[in-house]
Amino acid sequence: MSEIIIPTRDTSRKKRDVSTGGEAGEIWWSNGVFFISIHIFALIGAIYLSPLTTIDPKTALLCFISWQLASFGHQAEADPVVRFQHRYYVPIALFSGLILPALIAHWGWNDWLGGLVWGGAIARLLIWHTTFCINSLAHWTGLQPYTEEVTARGNYLLAVLTSGEGNHNFHHAFPKDFRNGPHLADWDPSKWFIWVLHKYTSLVPTIARTPESAVRKARARVYMAQADRLTEALPPHEMVRPKDDLPVWSRAEVRKRHGEYVKEEHGVRRRVLVLLEGCVVDVGGYLEDHPGGNDLLLTHCVLPLPSESTDDIDIDSGYASSELASPPLNKISLSSPEVDEVDQIVLKDATRAFFGGMNNHSGAAKEWMRCLRVARLEK
Repeated sequence: MSEIIIPTRDTSRKKRDVSTGGEAGEIWWSNGVFFISIHIFALIGAIYLSPLTTIDPKTALLCFISWQLASFGHQAEADPVVRFQHRYYVPIALFSGLILPALIAHWGWNDWLGGLVWGGAIARLLIWHTTFCINSLAHWTGLQPYTEEVTARGNYLLAVLTSGEGNHNFHHAFPKDFRNGPHLADWDPSKWFIWVLHKYTSLVPTIARTPESAVRKARARVYMAQADRLTEALPPHEMVRPKDDLPVWSRAEVRKRHGEYVKEEHGVRRRVLVLLEGCVVDVGGYLEDHPGGNDLLLTHCVLPLPSESTDDIDIDSGYASSELASPPLNKISLSSPEVDEVDQIVLKDATRAFFGGMNNHSGAAKEWMRCLRVARLEK
């Protein structure tokens, strides 16, 4: 009886995976081919499927890659190194980008194909994409701490991927500076490398550095512009009115208006006047919101609040006359009977108590107090 021989596959020719020590198939590098192909198709789709709009009139083609193909003058051609690279660009690019990685992998661990795919094609793809993102993503998302006149932004993730170039807003604000990120907290290894070459070698004889004062002034301009946009959205009654724009009230008028009822958008309330910094401040609508309670404000108002019957008046603050009359207040000081009645009116001044005598108010509290000003006190 003849022996049946079952053919078996020779596994001796399988490649060994260097990283894991296991066996890998002949087409292990197909993942790399797929990776490259899917990105090429995605880029083609972004270029040809992006409609021309007013937001992006030049499409992804220009902002992402084609800007590199444009001519920006002949200044760079004066450099002999640039002229050499320009003349032999294609052979230099092919050798250093594809052939050299394959040779290193072949001589190092006998895997020229892996070096060609991963060290060459995929590495170039990743480098190109991160470089192209500077002129697309870095103009779309991120911070603008130095200038808002251009679309360039600072993006920390892109800065990590591009060795600092993602700090794009500073680069556009100060294009001559050798740094992309001016401060130690900015991720910018390129500036560190340039500085080391400048400090310890003759390869970089001079470097351009923007004065710190110019950087601070640029940041201040951005902060002021942002503050202006924030305050423009505030309603007029929440803005501080300059003292010169306020009407002038005499002591008699302050006494007359103190405790009167005023109609507002949300109802009727009572005026409660406090004298601060020579101005009359109406805190009647702020009694319920005051962190120290309404009694503290009533104690420091200009005069004891007059008692009135409020049975037929709807007061939105909810304070009845019995509630407004009880806190201990300084009495009205009267002069001799011969003195005019206006001169007899003594208004309580709460300036010292407000600015640290009893309470050291925050900047926000002082700002809000100035928003509640209604008049200047006549001198």
